[in-house]
Amino acid sequence: MVTFRAFPCILSDLLSPTAPTFSVWVLGALWHEQQAWTRYLYSQRDDPAKYAYAQDQLPDTAVLLDGPDSIKRRWERIVGLPFGQRASAVSCLIYGKTYEIRYHAKEMGWFRDLWLAQRGEDGLPTWDGEAPVWRVEFRFKRQALAEFGIEDVCDLIEHVNDLWMYAAGHVSGGDDGLPDGWLRYVVPVNDLNRSRWPVHPAWRAIQGACVAVLVRPGEPVPSAPAAIDLEPFIRRRKREVNLQRALAAVAGYVSTIEAWRPVLDGGGSDQTIEPDISDTFHFVFENVTGYLDEKERDFSQLVHKKRMLYRLETQAA
Repeated sequence: MVTFRAFPCILSDLLSPTAPTFSVWVLGALWHEQQAWTRYLYSQRDDPAKYAYAQDQLPDTAVLLDGPDSIKRRWERIVGLPFGQRASAVSCLIYGKTYEIRYHAKEMGWFRDLWLAQRGEDGLPTWDGEAPVWRVEFRFKRQALAEFGIEDVCDLIEHVNDLWMYAAGHVSGGDDGLPDGWLRYVVPVNDLNRSRWPVHPAWRAIQGACVAVLVRPGEPVPSAPAAIDLEPFIRRRKREVNLQRALAAVAGYVSTIEAWRPVLDGGGSDQTIEPDISDTFHFVFENVTGYLDEKERDFSQLVHKKRMLYRLETQAA
């Protein structure tokens, strides 16, 4: 079994499924997207500005060095950059988290609340609530984890920093002083040896995302940042999404009932009744009340059970 060791790697490492790819792709696509969004934010944000933003595409002739396996797009905008096959021992996906929440996972809207809750040293939010947020996600299969001696969750917790620095590289570089990492974002310079190209400041921030703070003997232990309780964010956002889905369902049922109401009210199919939502809900109220009476069910008790099911009883009290 190949053990983890700092760069440079020896031959046995290069034969390993987790061997570094020395991927030094200049993230021109992501940089172009960030610049396009910045130009839009400083514009009038009117229809011409929106059109200009949508048309501001990275040229096909742009030079990409050791780029991603593909570029995922939606409406001609870049939304995902996969590096390595998903079935590989190690892979990475850089993707738009705000895009995912908006179009694929609305119940994850609590991420926005979490981002807004983060404060910088000046006490101001680090996110403006509008700028696209990109997520860097490294993926390790069991085969890769085994090379780090990780067999269970407890082992994983102890090696999170090692996994992250192996994938993104060390902030200070490898033992030889050169930039390291399975994947890195670099600044091209006049040097034919790309392994010496300096790491982009943005990637240094990513490298330092999981770096443990080393405390020398006798030094005070720095206080950890206040933990943020995510439960309120998650619950509120999920309830908002569920409520919107319930309202959409109710709107569909009510419009169907209103379409049938002339016949159900005793009129003919050729009878014309101008749709009125207040009349529709009055009709629904009378018929639902009659249904509950017929089934000998109490509406208050049904609501109480639902509140207990969704853990809302204390809030309603």
